[in-house]
Amino acid sequence: MNPDLQALKQLVFVERPDDFADDYREAVAEYERALADLSEKEKAKDIPVVKEWIDYLTFERQRCENQLKANRELDTAGRDKMFATIDVCNHFLSMFDGSAQKALEVSIKQTYDAAKN
Repeated sequence: MNPDLQALKQLVFVERPDDFADDYREAVAEYERALADLSEKEKAKDIPVVKEWIDYLTFERQRCENQLKANRELDTAGRDKMFATIDVCNHFLSMFDGSAQKALEVSIKQTYDAAKN
């Protein structure tokens, strides 16, 4: 478990429970749920069909980026389609690249820092 979340739980539920409103308790529970969800997604990366999907999305993103770099004859609609494809690929790939985990850890740390002051 995240050390800042452990410390936040200790602070909110054990050390100073009377100092915190229910929204802090709910935030701790939500952080725990989100970390569990991210853990499941991390495990999903090893499932063969998910790995194939990640590889496909990575390939498609790279293909579109290469087309945008190399094909100067693309019209506006073609460029827009490539950018849209890249955006969709990035959206789904972000579920598995650890960026959500990092953002959650930052949020937990900020909540803990605010709570201890």
